[in-house]
Amino acid sequence: MYTVTKITSVDVSTFDEIYNGDKERISTAIGYDDLDVLRAFFTQDDGDYIFQVTDSSNQIMAYIMGEPNIQDSIIRIVHMITRSSDTIANFVEPSANLMKSLGFSEVHFCVKVGGSSYNFCRNNLNRNGIYSHIGETGHTEDGYTDIKLNIL
Repeated sequence: MYTVTKITSVDVSTFDEIYNGDKERISTAIGYDDLDVLRAFFTQDDGDYIFQVTDSSNQIMAYIMGEPNIQDSIIRIVHMITRSSDTIANFVEPSANLMKSLGFSEVHFCVKVGGSSYNFCRNNLNRNGIYSHIGETGHTEDGYTDIKLNIL
């Protein structure tokens, strides 16, 4: 079982290790290959929320960054870095529970249209009992959209 916790900063060496361990998959998913740019999103202090995902042996499996909109009870997940392609499936439920405990009723995932995360998010992260699809925003010029999900 994976655990998701809200943290104040990432461990930069672990972040770099995760990125370099699966660089091709990560850069394809996010649409660019630049560790410094991606790391900067997680290390700047601008009010965004950072989450850490650990496995049962406390190994860090992922970092997630979200932009909170407390007034509307929405968190927009804009950046994520995971150790492997199956990591996300293991933290869907604990992340939903944490988001609810923080007062969020919707999660918006910023994804690359047509990428692997696009259909996964549109399909409620394959967990219909945890999320329900609301819709998506229009596509941006650079090929991204927000998939909007209710937390059940």
